[in-house]
Amino acid sequence: MVILIHADPVHCQGGWVGVDIFFVLSGYLISSILLRERDNTWHISLARFYARRALRLFPALFALLGLYVVVALVAMPHVRMHLTAAAAAALYAMNWVLAFMPVDGAAVRHTWSLSIEEQFYAIYPLLLLGLTARVRSRVRLSLLLLSGALLVTFWRALLWMNGYSAVRLYHGFDSRADSLLIGCTISVVLANGRYAPRLFAGASLAWPLAAAGLVAVLLTTKWSATWLYIGGFSAIAVMAAVVITQVVSPEPCHLQRLLALPPIVAIGKISYGIYLWHYPILRYVPTVLMSRLHIGHTLAILIAVAMAVGVAALSYRFIEAPFLRKKQALSRASC
Repeated sequence: MVILIHADPVHCQGGWVGVDIFFVLSGYLISSILLRERDNTWHISLARFYARRALRLFPALFALLGLYVVVALVAMPHVRMHLTAAAAAALYAMNWVLAFMPVDGAAVRHTWSLSIEEQFYAIYPLLLLGLTARVRSRVRLSLLLLSGALLVTFWRALLWMNGYSAVRLYHGFDSRADSLLIGCTISVVLANGRYAPRLFAGASLAWPLAAAGLVAVLLTTKWSATWLYIGGFSAIAVMAAVVITQVVSPEPCHLQRLLALPPIVAIGKISYGIYLWHYPILRYVPTVLMSRLHIGHTLAILIAVAMAVGVAALSYRFIEAPFLRKKQALSRASC
């Protein structure tokens, strides 16, 4: 979905919904990992958590940023803007830069969503550690997280009605954290043996409707649509949560079989690299192919997407995989 909107923003304006699905999925996964560690060891090691995140995210990102800085210094105009963008991406602050200043020409502006992720990683483990120390009931914990998501929803609507721009609200962590918290909420509920079967049963009935809703948003809705800022983003997060719940259900289903197909698994394995590399490649390669080799627009886009997948595969093999082995060793040590 994200590749679609970056490849053809005119005809695929709803591709941004892929980011929202990812936010919910990320909240679910990170919360599940932390809860599993606490259940197995009776504590959460913040040092190991942050080390694992660094080993997963830093190597490929800094490889991209290093190349970007070199190319910007050698061959790009507006060098200061590119260096500012690279610094913002390296500091995981791109979302706030986009919220308040224009860097439309930057090839790494897409890292705003990664910035929101990292800000979430910085806050949520501390929040969960504090909550689990005081709140023993998983039901109460899930209600607190859901309450936090609702507060973000109301906060975003309040800012919108007071004249804040869609650009500010779309990129601000404070106005997008509801999707992450909804993902966290379902992880807590599913960790509760008493209520998990009910949630799975509900998801088995509702997921086709939820998936259809996500597809409808993909096909029809631009990211600046008013309804998104007065509850729409939260509704999309709930739909994504329903689909994710069905995916992790213990009962086999067609959706699980689809996601288990080898090509889908292979794409998932290199998806972080695809995320990092597709935007700068799509931003520059088609233009070069069309202007110098006189290749048609559609073919140039297809070549650029293929290049992004190829570069992502190389990134996984030579940059990410060695650090992932260290991350897995840390994960085993924490269990």
